Amino acid sequence: MKHLRAKELFNNAIIMFSGHGTPQERLLDAVREIGYVNVNDLPEELKAPFDKFRNSMTVGKPTDDEGTYAATIRDLSDDEIGDEALKIVAMYGVLSKYAKG
Repeated sequence: MKHLRAKELFNNAIIMFSGHGTPQERLLDAVREIGYVNVNDLPEELKAPFDKFRNSMTVGKPTDDEGTYAATIRDLSDDEIGDEALKIVAMYGVLSKYAKG
């Protein structure tokens, strides 16, 4: 039961990435959604990869009123966006082994 909320957030992120908008907009929506994940709700094997992913999404320098997620994603190529989306799906796959329901 501990991992169910995290699984729900990752599932939502995948749905958001699969929706409408530019690749940048869809990844931004997905990253914002999993931004609500509490690392303590993840299995041990996901904590480090999740932290690394979340940190990698906050390296951009915001301009005007954009946040760090948007600033980071703004500078990604379509291939890089696809790579980041695959990381989300891979983490969801691992999480699904632990969070039944």
